[in-house]
Amino acid sequence: MIDFLRQHWSTLSSLGAFALSFLVMFLATKFAKREELDAIASDVSKLKKDVSTIQGQLESLPTKDDIYKLNLEISGLRGDIKEIRPELAGVKRISNLLLENELKEGKK
Repeated sequence: MIDFLRQHWSTLSSLGAFALSFLVMFLATKFAKREELDAIASDVSKLKKDVSTIQGQLESLPTKDDIYKLNLEISGLRGDIKEIRPELAGVKRISNLLLENELKEGKK
């Protein structure tokens, strides 16, 4: 056995080196490199920060109930404005009469 190793050590070492390089090449295709993992980790941390920012903004937005209450308030204001509109027409008429009176007195 030792004689066989002594005679063929160069061939065996070449085959071993070839097998080892093939194993390294095979493992390199199956596992990610450190730089790739670091880049992915930094991307994930940036995305987590962005998601937390968006969640904070979403929490400050009005809810469905808030919008419904606001819609009811606006509807109530529309009714109030419709009630006031005829009275405003009277106030406008009086304002125009007062303006005409002031202009007439200014011409005298």
